[in-house]
Amino acid sequence: MLSGLGDIDPLSIAASARHLAEADAAIDWAAEQCFGAVRTSGGVSYWDPRGVPRAVAQRVLERILIEVGTSKPRGNALARWHDRLAAGEIATLAGVRGDGRMAEWRFVVAPRPRSVAASPSGSP
Repeated sequence: MLSGLGDIDPLSIAASARHLAEADAAIDWAAEQCFGAVRTSGGVSYWDPRGVPRAVAQRVLERILIEVGTSKPRGNALARWHDRLAAGEIATLAGVRGDGRMAEWRFVVAPRPRSVAASPSGSP
């Protein structure tokens, strides 16, 4: 498989993979430390993301989704959710409503969506 890569050294690739794994573990460690600052009161979770690098903040948000919601996001949905909250917006992901309008972000279980069009008989 690597024979077609020319001058690329397999030992260098292995070392790079090891370094990436170490960096990933460091991000996980930092996210765990930041998650310790999340507080919950009255069904609302609060977290102040100021000064937290984006990669770490996304891991904290993923943990908040697991704690507050019922599922994990797919694909790059977590990155988009982070970006909306960081822009000071309200956004919902995986059943959790995040409010990024204040310095301390707020998270609650999202209300169930109302049906868009219901007939007078109560069935869509």
